[in-house]
Amino acid sequence: MEQASLRDIEDQLELHSGRLEATLDSIVRLNRQLSTETAANPMLAGNQLQRFAEKLISEQPRIASVVITRKLKVIFVHPTKGNETVIGMDYGLHPEFMSGIKRALESRSTVVDASAKLLQTGKPGLIVRTPVFIPTASEPMDELWGLVSMGVDLEGLLIEAGFLDPAQTFALAIRSRVDGQINSEIWGDPLVFQRAHVTTNVILPDGQWELGAAPKLEAGYSATRSRLIRGIGILVTFVLMLTVLQRKGLINNNPRSSMAGSLAEAQSTASSRIPLRVIVLVALLLPVPLMVGISGWFSYKTSMRAAEQLEQQQVVELGNQIRDKVTSFFEVPRRVATFNAEQFRAGFLEPQKQEHLLRNFLLQLRQQPLLTFLSMGTAEGEYFAASRPPLGDERALRVLQATIAQNRVMNIYRADDASRPRRLSENRNEKLFSPNTISSNFDAEPEKLPLFFISN
Repeated sequence: MEQASLRDIEDQLELHSGRLEATLDSIVRLNRQLSTETAANPMLAGNQLQRFAEKLISEQPRIASVVITRKLKVIFVHPTKGNETVIGMDYGLHPEFMSGIKRALESRSTVVDASAKLLQTGKPGLIVRTPVFIPTASEPMDELWGLVSMGVDLEGLLIEAGFLDPAQTFALAIRSRVDGQINSEIWGDPLVFQRAHVTTNVILPDGQWELGAAPKLEAGYSATRSRLIRGIGILVTFVLMLTVLQRKGLINNNPRSSMAGSLAEAQSTASSRIPLRVIVLVALLLPVPLMVGISGWFSYKTSMRAAEQLEQQQVVELGNQIRDKVTSFFEVPRRVATFNAEQFRAGFLEPQKQEHLLRNFLLQLRQQPLLTFLSMGTAEGEYFAASRPPLGDERALRVLQATIAQNRVMNIYRADDASRPRRLSENRNEKLFSPNTISSNFDAEPEKLPLFFISN
C-alpha cells in the first residue's frame, strides 16, 4: 500500500516539477535577455528600461521585481511603488545577498539564489542574477558593469506549479545542490528526506534543486479505515454468537432426526439449557475485549503519529526561532557598520574631526549595549575606536586612537559620562592586556602601544 502511494506521489511530483522548471527557464531566459540588452546599450534611459521591464513582467507575471545595479549599487527598480527603499541600495553592505552575487561574478553567468528573503515583502523568494560585462580597450577581459536581477515570490511560484494545493496528499521539501553537495534548504521540512519519499530534480543554470515528497502525516485514520474496523468487529461478533448458540444446542445440526428423537433430546437437555438473555449477554460481551484491544492499538498508533508530527513541528518552530534570534543578534553590528559607512560617504564622519568622530562612536555604544567594539581605520594608517570590555564587572567605555601626529601609536583613554576622554587610574600591577579584554587600569598618562596587537 505504501509503495502504491509513493508511485502515485512520484507521478504527481514529476508533473508539477515539470511546470516549475518551465517557469524558471522562462524567467532565466528573460533575465539573460535584459542583461544582453543592457550590455549592448549601458546608457539606456530610465523610461526605456521601464518599458522593457513592463514587457518582461507581462510575459512572465511571476516576476515580482526587476533590479539593475551599476557595480553593486541599485540604479533602477521596477515597479517603483513599494520598492522605494531598494533604490540606491548598495549590495556590498548587505552580506545576505553577497553569496549569490559572488557566485554570479565568479561564474560570469546566471545564478538562481533562493537563500534570501525578498526586501519588498519579507517572504521567502528567489532571485535570478546575471552579471553584465562590457568590453574595454585597456583591459584584456571585459569589465564588470553591473547586475540584472529579478525577484520572484517562491510561494507563488510553487502554488502556480501545483505543489501547495491543499488537496495534495504529499508534503514537499526542496533543497539546493551545487556540484553534487547540498547547498541550502529552500522550502518545507527537511525531515521529509529522512522518511520514505520520492525525489526529482529541477535543473538550474548554476546547479539543481532536489525536490522530495513524502505522504502527509495524518493526525487520525481515514473514514475508510474506520468503516473497516467496524465491519471486522461486526463479523467477529456474529461468528462468536453462532459459535455460542451452536454449542448450547440452540442451533440444530441434524434436521433429519425423527420427531421422537428430537422430543427426547429436548426433554433430556431442557434442564441444562441456559436462559436466552444470558446467551445474548455473553455473545455481546465476549467481543468487547477484542474491540477494546483493536481500538487501543489504533489509538496508540494514532497518538504516536500525532506526537511525532507535533514534535517535528516544534523542532521546526524552535529552529526558526533560534535562527531569527541569531539573525537579529548579528543584525545589530551589520546595521551599525552600514550606518557608519553611509555617514562617512555623506560627510558626517571625518577623520580630521577626531573629537566628533569618537563621540559619535561612544554614543552608538551607549545605545547598543551588546556592541563591544566600533572602530574606523584610514588609508593613512590612522585608527579611531570606542570599546567596552566584553567580560568582567568593569564596563566603562574606552577610547582608542592612533594618529599621524602621534606617530601612529595607540593611545587608550577611559570615557566619562559626557563622552570625554580622561586619565585612567594608576595601578601598575595590572597587566595591560588579558586574554579576553583590555584591563581598565593604566598609568596616569596614556600608554603608547604598538598599532598592531592581538586580542581574542
